Order: sequence, then C-alpha cells, then structure tokens
Amino acid sequence: MHFPFMLSRLTGFGDFALLSLVGLFVTGWLLSSGHRRLTAIWLAALCGCAALIALLKIYFNGCPLPELGMRSPSGHAGFSTFMYGGIALLAQSHRPCWQRGLISVAAGLWIAAIGYSRVVVRAHTGAEVVFGIAIGVTMLCAFALASRGQGSSRFPLAAVIAGAVLGAALFHSLDWHPTFERFLARLSREYASLLPPCSLP
Repeated sequence: MHFPFMLSRLTGFGDFALLSLVGLFVTGWLLSSGHRRLTAIWLAALCGCAALIALLKIYFNGCPLPELGMRSPSGHAGFSTFMYGGIALLAQSHRPCWQRGLISVAAGLWIAAIGYSRVVVRAHTGAEVVFGIAIGVTMLCAFALASRGQGSSRFPLAAVIAGAVLGAALFHSLDWHPTFERFLARLSREYASLLPPCSLP
C-alpha cells in the first residue's frame, strides 16, 4: 500500500461530518454522566470552533492572500485539532501520568498527520493547514481554560476510537464526503463588498 494512498484515507478522519458525529457522542456522554456545566462548555467551544473556521473561510475566499498561499484555512486541520485535542484532554482524567503523556503525544501526532494529509492530497497549502491548526489550538485552549477544575468520569476512549474508525470506513465505502465549501464560497462572493478592500480572484 503506497504512502500517499494511506494519507488519502487518513484525511477522511478530518471530515466535518465524521467529527460532528464524534462531537455529538462526546456531548451525549458528558450529559449522561451528569457533567452539565462541562457539557455546556464543550458545546460552546465546539460550535465556536466551527463558526470561526466558517467565518475565516468566507473572509479568505473573498480576500485571498495568494502570495502567502492563503485562500481558505483548512477546516479538516482546524476541527481535527479541536476535536481530537479535546478528546485527549477529557481522556486524561483519572489516568496515571504516563498514560496522560502518551495520550497527548498520540493526539498531537494524529493531528499533525491529518494536517499533512491535506497537503498531500492537494486540498490545501501548508500555510492553510498551519492556519487551520492555529484556529483549533485557540479554541482548544479556550476549552481547557474554561473547563479547568470541572473534572469528568473516566472517558470511554476506546469506544470513541472504534467509532471514528468505523465511521471513516463507512463514509469511505459510500464515497460520502459532505462539504460546505461551495456554500461558504457563495456567501463570500455575495458579501465580498462588506469585507475590507480587496480583490476577488
């Protein structure tokens, strides 16, 4: 199996549809575990991350910076950073120090691999991936700060991993990769006059 082919499969783990389902599972688990305040913080950060990525995509679609390789921040990279990073934070509760460290390293490598895959499949430039990751890190830090001291039950990490793998395999087998890119690009064209002075491509 060729390395680029493996990365083309890997990039599916950053699909918005898949990550939304994972996010709903995390939300349901937090709520059923009685962590209402933590659930609200999680939902606010998750929705904030999605909204920020969408707004920046609209902006840069209308005001690209081709000299910097910036036309549309990578939503895969940004949402993956927040989602998998958030899961890593939740999964560290009630675990020994060495497991917390291992989870953090694994999550970081996984996020980096998804970001790299976006460049390999030529969906984004390196600058767009880095910018997307920066968005995800920003919202992840906000979630970590807001949820400090909340605590949670032992997170079902194995179940989430299995669900993500099965979901990605199903989406790939159905060749179903829903995206909002065209919708956001249309919004950008319609409201470009409201943006700071710039020229459309």
